[in-house]
Amino acid sequence: MKFQQYGKVNPDKKYKINPLQLAESVILKRLDFLLGFIKDRNDDLYARYIDQLESKIKLLTENLDAPIEKLEITKKLEEFTLINKHKELVILHYKFLIKLLDKPVTDILNSNEIMIPSKIYWQIVFGIRYYQAQALAEIMEKEEAIELFKEYINQYHLFVESTFKKYKTLEEMRQDHIDDAVKSTDPEIDVFISTVKDGVYIVRNNNCPAIEAMIDFDDKELVYLACCYGDYNYAIMSNKHFVMTRDFTIAEGDPYCDKVFHDTRIDKEVKHPTKEFLDKIGPILKECLIGEKMKFHKFGKINTNKMYKIKLIDSFENVIFKRLDFLLRLIKEKKEEQYENFVKKLTKKLQDKVAVKDLTVDKQEINALISNYKNLNDQNELTRLHLDLQIQILELTKKQLNSVDQIEIPSRINWRAVFINKYYQLLALIDVLGRNEGIELYKEYLDQYYVHTKSTFKHYNTLDEFSKEHLEEQETSTDGEFAVVYSTVENGVYIVRNDNCPAVEALDDIKDKELIYVICCYADYQYTIMSNEHFVMTRNYTVAEGDPYCDKVFHDTRIDKEVKHPTKEFLDSMGPILKKK
Repeated sequence: MKFQQYGKVNPDKKYKINPLQLAESVILKRLDFLLGFIKDRNDDLYARYIDQLESKIKLLTENLDAPIEKLEITKKLEEFTLINKHKELVILHYKFLIKLLDKPVTDILNSNEIMIPSKIYWQIVFGIRYYQAQALAEIMEKEEAIELFKEYINQYHLFVESTFKKYKTLEEMRQDHIDDAVKSTDPEIDVFISTVKDGVYIVRNNNCPAIEAMIDFDDKELVYLACCYGDYNYAIMSNKHFVMTRDFTIAEGDPYCDKVFHDTRIDKEVKHPTKEFLDKIGPILKECLIGEKMKFHKFGKINTNKMYKIKLIDSFENVIFKRLDFLLRLIKEKKEEQYENFVKKLTKKLQDKVAVKDLTVDKQEINALISNYKNLNDQNELTRLHLDLQIQILELTKKQLNSVDQIEIPSRINWRAVFINKYYQLLALIDVLGRNEGIELYKEYLDQYYVHTKSTFKHYNTLDEFSKEHLEEQETSTDGEFAVVYSTVENGVYIVRNDNCPAVEALDDIKDKELIYVICCYADYQYTIMSNEHFVMTRNYTVAEGDPYCDKVFHDTRIDKEVKHPTKEFLDSMGPILKKK
């Protein structure tokens, strides 16, 4: 991924505006929608909010001596449902605008265009929004008020969705951004823009004139709400498949604003880059620190004596037949010219690994087992080798192989049996296609396989349901093997930190960490989406890649528009981290 720097810091920037048009877009449309939104929620809250907002704006404009009656807005108000009933509130908003413009009312009325400093422009755009949010926070719990105001922003953007420019691809979005940056003769934002790679496009703003204009506004949480929160909706409104993630904003005291756009049709993982990566994009104009707090509860323990009960025919079906049949079909469709080569490579790898052939499944039995699998019917030998390797790993006796009952196997053997075939399949693909292409095709196979088997996944309506089931499993288990920290669900976010991974430990003889990650961890992203189409999982660390834990942060994008991943410091603070032997 390459980056190019555009623009510059420009404190002398000026904006050319039509005052009355700006008032209509910044005041009238938004205020009418805001009042309607609150009224729909609660009539009593609506009445109290009108009083509080009027008092607040009146206090802000009390020293303004302007012939406001010259603003003939009565006819304009007839176009709106609610502000038409609250002319005094609208007039106070106009006074706020006039006070910021610091120009005679006659000039404002008679000018189609006036030049104003950047600072004034951004205070008009976001200042009134700040005070609207603040008024709400003064008549209800602040956290509740912020969530309600976020919902208003979400709903307003849906209401004006048709005004957003649509992009078919991230490359279109990026090119539009670059065109704007190149064409501008008077920029004011110093920005790095990346190329698009694997469905990801990164923008890092090194300064923010809007936030600098709001420097004297005391409540930084409300500044973020007024200025930054809407960015998430910009991504979704541009294309329903786009998601924006972010960890840093200048509004919250960070040295830059990161905006990482993901096309979820391509980038299934929605993995946010680390701070180290973002820092290295280019020079940073200033440095600062951030912090987070949250409470968690720990469950489970490391249990090296864990035993699993499995039924062999079910294991063969789910671990081998269904997956191998689907993989072969995909390779035929995507890489037909390499299909036979792949089969030969995989066959050879398995032949080299199957050491004991005294106990095997004969050809006739295999034919009966795979009769319903179209792509396995002409691959008897390859299927047999998969079964033989499974039998070898499970250390089966002849009696067990012929049994229809459940058998007990140690955890390490269970996990090895589940994943080892996948490892050799991936190795064979890499041999045939090269490492990068082989890994990407295997990821595509995993994505499509989970879509193909979507009906087998349990569906959850909310993250609370999702979390509750996890907790119930832990609380009722007498034989768990995962040491895990769970969060409560808050504001559409649910966090899980696994401090160990028996599956990865069972493959400790395999040294290629990237391949372990692909076969063991990558599917977690699809598991999340299959649970609910609105759920997204983000992650920065896995035991498979040598990290001290696996983080899984689940976001319900109907509630959590920000899809913001916690920092490493935050994840570390969730509880003691197990020391690996």
